[in-house]
Amino acid sequence: MLGEDHILTISLRAGLALDLAQLGERAEAETLHADVADRLTALLGPDHPHTQYILERHRPYWDFEPQPI
Repeated sequence: MLGEDHILTISLRAGLALDLAQLGERAEAETLHADVADRLTALLGPDHPHTQYILERHRPYWDFEPQPI
């Protein structure tokens, strides 16, 4: 719904890559991580803190508050 290049979609895929690696699915994890790296670099730039955080293979996180209705 958000699209392939939305920051939350990319972050979720980064987490999935880490999960796959822990499950022993190294090839699939590496392919997914490379895609995440490309998308994040294109979206935020290579020097953005979030890009660097994910490229260092840290688990993504985000903090947001629901908007009032």
